Amino acid sequence: NPIVTLCYFLIAILHLLCGISLSHCQFILYCIKLLLELSATSNTTTSSIPIDPRTVIDTFNLNPASKTFVCCPKCFSCYPLNDSEG
Repeated sequence: NPIVTLCYFLIAILHLLCGISLSHCQFILYCIKLLLELSATSNTTTSSIPIDPRTVIDTFNLNPASKTFVCCPKCFSCYPLNDSEG
């Protein structure tokens, strides 16, 4: 469904590129779902829109992978957090 796909892309862009928090994205999803229900869009479409933005992030497999480092405040060199790595 193109409406559902557009909602997924909108939330992914707002969260990942615009820096909107997950709680604000959840509110936006709720508002979109409510607007579609009020506009008499089919129940299949509205039920396909998630209420949790993490569903969108998981669907697109956009979970970031990160690695923690310690940074020297004087020279800004980065070191692994674990001593066993170096």
